[in-house]
Amino acid sequence: MFSMSKVYLHRHCSGIRLLLVVWLLVLLWNEYLVFVFYSLRWSMLLPQTVAHQDPVMVLFVADPQIIGLRDEPRNIGPISRWDSDRYLQKTFSFVYSHAKPDVVVFLGDLLDEGSQADPEDYDSYVKRFRHVFNIPSSVQIISQSGADVIFSAHSHYSNIIICNDCGSGGPQNRKWKNFQGMTIPVYDYRVYHLDMNNKQQMYEFQVPTCSYRMGVSNMGYGLASFASDGKVQYTVLWLPERYSQLLLYVILLAGTVIGVILLAFLKLGACREVHPR
Repeated sequence: MFSMSKVYLHRHCSGIRLLLVVWLLVLLWNEYLVFVFYSLRWSMLLPQTVAHQDPVMVLFVADPQIIGLRDEPRNIGPISRWDSDRYLQKTFSFVYSHAKPDVVVFLGDLLDEGSQADPEDYDSYVKRFRHVFNIPSSVQIISQSGADVIFSAHSHYSNIIICNDCGSGGPQNRKWKNFQGMTIPVYDYRVYHLDMNNKQQMYEFQVPTCSYRMGVSNMGYGLASFASDGKVQYTVLWLPERYSQLLLYVILLAGTVIGVILLAFLKLGACREVHPR
């Protein structure tokens, strides 16, 4: 009897220790190490100082879409808002520390339900937005680009489009509405070097979304440096997928429930052997 109880106790403690170790490893990877791993792959922009003028480093944030209160299911709404805000806050913190930008540009769709919210809900969305994107007051925040280059969002994809004749005819005749040209997909970590001195050419940088809630697998932030000689460097700071991490949590939770059930059956079996009818 004592032997069977001892065997059960050993299995019970071993199973609990194993579950705790697995949970700790998954939490450590999903909530911290994966972001460190991705940040180590990001490119550094190292533009040269021209005429004693340092280049301007600009961080582009596209489509964060802070989740609102109306469209989310009530049973999972608080959890989804909390997780989405945490993901945005954590990734922005890593990206900001890496980039150390002079300017942060937000490219539209800041709030998911901003146009539908009443004043009270809208104020709460703005407070959440400011909490997620905690930017020092010394850094300039703007929401528009210059005349020679477009930084766009909304499509959620990452491309550089070069139009060779959109700038012909001078600034008053720029062909913004019919902007078409060579499209360069940007899905790597390298730095792209462009020259803005050719006024015949115009450029559009399509910045990927930074929110995993947009339903795309590739999320990131755009980072560009603008030098006084017209040279531009651009790269994308890619982010880890979140849905795969959440799926791992679901699988682990299911495994934990099954493990608890198995341990309960082992306990029941041990009790029957120790106290037979």
